[in-house]
Amino acid sequence: MKFDLTITISVVLGLAAVISPMLTTLIDNRYKLKLRRLEIEHEKFMSDNFRIIQFMEEYLACLFLLADHDTGELFSTIQDYQKALACAVPYLPKDAYCWAQSLDLEKPNPTEVWNIADAVRAEIEQLRLQSTPSKSR
Repeated sequence: MKFDLTITISVVLGLAAVISPMLTTLIDNRYKLKLRRLEIEHEKFMSDNFRIIQFMEEYLACLFLLADHDTGELFSTIQDYQKALACAVPYLPKDAYCWAQSLDLEKPNPTEVWNIADAVRAEIEQLRLQSTPSKSR
């Protein structure tokens, strides 16, 4: 059997013309799928961090309202504080949680309030830094 070089080259080029777009599409679709999975993972991470930051900021707002409360509104202020604390407890740093447990709700000590606020602020700052895309990517 004798192979004609022109026919062999045409068959090889024809096969390459058919197979090349299929391979390109396959590689491109796999890349897009991986990229989409990473985007979904990042969006979930961002929404979780945003929710945690909201819980902590609401807790801080209630903490400062409690520290600066009027005697007539003490009961509702304590209730708001306890609701905010219940939402923020899983995310509070350990030292802030310990201070929050020992806090006298009727007459909070300003030093304790600022200790809690500083620990929570540091945690919020850390979460915001994690949520910011790094420039090295």
